[in-house]
Amino acid sequence: MHLQTIIIAAFSASLVSGHGVITWVKGANGVDMPGLAVIPGTPRDCSSLRCGAQADSSIIIKADFKVVDPNGDGVGSPLGQTPRGGGVLASRVIADFMGPKSKRKRRFETSFGGFFGGPFVGKTVKSAHTDTEPARLAPGAGRGRGLPTTNDNNSLNFIYHQVDGNGGGPYVCEVDPTTGGTDQSAFMPCHLTQNIPGIVPGFSLVTKTDFDCVAQFPQDMVCRGEISGVKNVCVFKIYNNNPYGPFGSSGAFTQSPELRRQLGGRERLRKRGSPFTA
Repeated sequence: MHLQTIIIAAFSASLVSGHGVITWVKGANGVDMPGLAVIPGTPRDCSSLRCGAQADSSIIIKADFKVVDPNGDGVGSPLGQTPRGGGVLASRVIADFMGPKSKRKRRFETSFGGFFGGPFVGKTVKSAHTDTEPARLAPGAGRGRGLPTTNDNNSLNFIYHQVDGNGGGPYVCEVDPTTGGTDQSAFMPCHLTQNIPGIVPGFSLVTKTDFDCVAQFPQDMVCRGEISGVKNVCVFKIYNNNPYGPFGSSGAFTQSPELRRQLGGRERLRKRGSPFTA
């Protein structure tokens, strides 16, 4: 208890913003997509609010959750809010990732120059740095390739960038297979088989570090959401238990063709009333 008190006191001075971000969702199909809160150019080699490192980190306050208009400003979004980008909306990032810029520039584009737990701990990928591959962040980067897909066992790989100690784990995982992350009641539990470490819940001594993480989704879950004209989309979020947060982030994905085939077969059997649905 004494250690927990010391750690909380040490990090309590920087608590007005988030402290970590999903930088990349790594599809089994080879497609890498930015997390839903990512703002290109955010520095990854420092950790303070002053240097801009926390600009796209989310604070996910449950009291703020409500159903939001996907075309609105995202305030109160179940995906949280960031200091610079405001309420997080999946529709913003997916629209840019999957196609060319609209002739009608969105408010966030004008402001920011583009779109923005298990027992195992995710391995440290590297000492983080500002992204040096802007082409992967450019509007239309996913056009013709689609969204990142799950593995055939309905798991998903992603990179989590921990900005500072308030972004420590372990993290809770939730997934929305139907509403594109706009309705908290649509979220269901998922499990991080590779989690972010923490000394006590929500705190650690780690800063400016990337972690390779894995989310395991329910075996019978089918992605049915539609976002910005893209079908079969799921949205997931992770958040820690920091008492000043929670802090976390979010990402979007679809399922592999083989998994969708298997899930479709199981659903047809269930509708027929067959006992062989395992």
